[in-house]
Amino acid sequence: MQNQLNEKADLIYINNALVNKVNSNENETLRINIDKINKEIVNKLDLNKFEAYINDSRLVYEEIQKELSLKINQKEVNLLICKKADIEKVNQALIQVTEDLDAKCSIDQVNNININENNI
Repeated sequence: MQNQLNEKADLIYINNALVNKVNSNENETLRINIDKINKEIVNKLDLNKFEAYINDSRLVYEEIQKELSLKINQKEVNLLICKKADIEKVNQALIQVTEDLDAKCSIDQVNNININENNI
């Protein structure tokens, strides 16, 4: 049970993930700005400089894609929240474990039973 609780996302993790997430408006704004810059460069640079720019841009674009792929999306957050055990279920499980342990015989009781059986 402890292993399952450790695998669940906590509220702090989810809030941090949501804060770091890039939303669709920011993504669209970045795309528009990149398109504008590309158009300006086509009009201003010669072919060699343009090819160098394209290579540099490709590297930057790939880095942005890596960053975006690392960001958690809303669907993943919802999935983590749905899987997380609630306090009531955890408390019920602990109560059940405690009751089961209370119902078990202690080692001293078992030893006393064995001694009594040997005396008979």
